[in-house]
Amino acid sequence: MVVDCKSGQKFKVIKKLEAVIPNPNDSLIKYPWFTCVTSDSKDYLLFLKVALESVFVFSTELFPVVIISVSKNIPIPIWLNKLEASKALIIIHHNLSFSSRIAEYYPERSNHGAYLRIDIPLVIDEVSRRRPHQINLNLDFGIYTDCDIIFDTCRMDPR
Repeated sequence: MVVDCKSGQKFKVIKKLEAVIPNPNDSLIKYPWFTCVTSDSKDYLLFLKVALESVFVFSTELFPVVIISVSKNIPIPIWLNKLEASKALIIIHHNLSFSSRIAEYYPERSNHGAYLRIDIPLVIDEVSRRRPHQINLNLDFGIYTDCDIIFDTCRMDPR
């Protein structure tokens, strides 16, 4: 059970996210929702699962784009690959453009997920190339959030 802190609304986390995926063939204009995570962040991958469920249910104008940095020997979870295969989201494999600089100054810091958002402009072309052809995705506007979020009704109005 997940509780929205703002509204107090409760909803059950669905075991199979496929049950809440919106129809990819609708004609609604969608806007990218960018979020970032590393494959070795088990807690954040669980947060991501809840965030994806809430965006599929409450915010059908948003199309998830997950930027993920894959850590050595820790693959992307199967459930996330299945969602990409069903055209419910796009997964962008990306190594942080300045990870060597972070390692130079902070050698003990291995989790670069928090910094991946800075590289969003570097992956826009790949998002454009990889978007499912049946999704009417407007790349002129979009949003970024951390993956530990629960969406409520979300309307995009890019005036």
